Amino acid sequence: MKRTSVTTVLIFFLCWSRANSAWAITLSDAVNEALRTHPKFLSSGQELEESKQKINQAFSGYLPTIDFNMSKGREWLNTPTTRGTSDSGLTMERGEAGMNINQPIFDGFNTVHKLEQAKAQVLSAEHSQREVAENVTLDVALAYAELLKQRRLHELAKEATRLHAELLSKTRQTHQLGISAEMDNRLAESRLTLVESELSASEGQIRIAESHFATLIGMAPTGTLTQPMVEKVHLPQSREEALEHAMRQHPGLLAAKADLEATQAESKATSATLWPRISLDMSVSESNNAGGTRSYSQDASAMLQLRYNLFRGGSDASKYKESTYKAARFQDKMQEIRLQIEEKLNRSWNALTASQARKQNLERHLETTRAVNRDHQEQHRLGSETLLDLLNSETELQAAKRLLVEEEYQHLMESFRLLAAMGKLKETLLPTTTPVAQDVAQSQPEQNHPSKSIPAPNVTPLSISPEEAMSDLVDTLFPTEPATPASAASAPQATQYTIQIAVFPEESTAIQLIGRLQNKGYDIYLQEVPGEGNKPWFRVSIGRLASEHEVQQLLKQFTDKEGTAGFIIPVGTPTHTPTTQSPLPPAAQSSTEDGYAVQVAAYQDPLDTDKKLVQLTAQGHDLYLCETRDANGRAWQMIWIGRFADIHQARSAADAYSRATGEPAHVIDLKPTAPGDSRVITRIGAPA
Repeated sequence: MKRTSVTTVLIFFLCWSRANSAWAITLSDAVNEALRTHPKFLSSGQELEESKQKINQAFSGYLPTIDFNMSKGREWLNTPTTRGTSDSGLTMERGEAGMNINQPIFDGFNTVHKLEQAKAQVLSAEHSQREVAENVTLDVALAYAELLKQRRLHELAKEATRLHAELLSKTRQTHQLGISAEMDNRLAESRLTLVESELSASEGQIRIAESHFATLIGMAPTGTLTQPMVEKVHLPQSREEALEHAMRQHPGLLAAKADLEATQAESKATSATLWPRISLDMSVSESNNAGGTRSYSQDASAMLQLRYNLFRGGSDASKYKESTYKAARFQDKMQEIRLQIEEKLNRSWNALTASQARKQNLERHLETTRAVNRDHQEQHRLGSETLLDLLNSETELQAAKRLLVEEEYQHLMESFRLLAAMGKLKETLLPTTTPVAQDVAQSQPEQNHPSKSIPAPNVTPLSISPEEAMSDLVDTLFPTEPATPASAASAPQATQYTIQIAVFPEESTAIQLIGRLQNKGYDIYLQEVPGEGNKPWFRVSIGRLASEHEVQQLLKQFTDKEGTAGFIIPVGTPTHTPTTQSPLPPAAQSSTEDGYAVQVAAYQDPLDTDKKLVQLTAQGHDLYLCETRDANGRAWQMIWIGRFADIHQARSAADAYSRATGEPAHVIDLKPTAPGDSRVITRIGAPA
């Protein structure tokens, strides 16, 4: 009996907890739900997946084309050859089979530029999805704040109705005692009717706000809503700071830049027709009883083909001019988007500052009105003022409360609009959530997400010239032993850690950031680090701590206070690392261990490495940065994922990465590739 009672209590508690959880929704919950179900955001996710397939299509230009043909059947021939045997013709069993392989060697850099265009289109789709997410987040935030405002106004209307009902009841009592006149009764009834009509109107406004809210997130707000807050640290200190952030981070502008890069790559690809095409054609064929002869023939060839178009009616030159005009149009479009963002940001900034001033004035107005109302109540109690004076005072007090509530939520909405104009509303409201796009992709049916790619060699970086790209392609097909870097050596073990805030190509930019952080009392350090072509970059970091726990605490405090992520690195690390939060990386080590890793990217430009590491770190990968040099002495930064003792595990991980991202990945053997090999490998971060 006792066990049954305990079970009943537990079941009741669980049901009560679940029921209560369904009756409350925060703004973060609402935004997450909207991004999970909103058709516009889902459509942008599908568009992103669609654009990723273009990378595979462009990469296929590096790979051979293989065609196989076979035919078999009966053939009747009546030719001078067959009439020597039969005047009525000859019927024979005929069969043919053959295979042709075409390997492109040089296509006028068409594949290089097509791949560059495809990557830029994927980047544009990613930023466009971020822009859609910002817009959906803003719509949900405004609808959430509007619903909260209408509920607050409804509570004020109910309070006013209750107060006037009490005044009417007291007036009727005094009228029955002969103290007040009939006119006071009618005046109190009239004011009660007025506030009751306002109560009905507020109920209608709540239903409208709830309907709009339900349309955005797909569920009715049947429970309580929590009051959202925008911390002051998330808001810019000046219009210039807001504009600088928007010009650097707004997804709409970044998408326009990516569109321009894609168009410029397309323009370069159109010039491929002005170059000769070189390919290797290999074929083998066999035929039986062909041409009216009872015999068989075999043929095999391997030919180096060169094709060069001399004249095509001027269409190639016309296409090139068309592409240049298209690139100029996208350049103007990007400028137009920049002006629109600037206009929207200025409008939001002005509205927010004006709302702040109005809110402060209305707060003082409410306090004054409250004091006046208390005086009127006291005077009415003493009989020195009429009921009309008291009712007018109560009406003014209720109006002051409504004005302040409306302005408070107007200020909140303008804060949302300003953050959206800067392109950081979603990251402000959802600072610790995982990328919603991944959740959306995983929630789709499997038939909507076929296998995205086949593992392929690493794609040539886009930061090098077409001539270098061709040289690297030849090196990939016919590899040679890499030269040993003259200065490569095992990195020393780090005993202290620092938090990198940013890395800049210009020292003046780094000094400006240092000035802002020093005013806030941070322990600032500036260090030169090598970049591309031995050009120095300037790293800004804070703190020097020996304890991993202490540096993690400092990173959390900095992120919470400044709203900007940092990146923990060992003191003295010479590599260029990204400015994003990650678990603590151990010191760099030379590649003397056995095993395998999955290479997903290789760059020469530290900025490209930075962007890729930021993206992969956010996805929770176990990352390693390998720095080495090729046979020509050029510095490369290769990004690896994971450590695997078995090659089959590494291949499975490479396949999984390619299917999930649509990007090529291949397995790397960690054994030294040549005597004296001293690649420097730094572990960037591991999943928590």
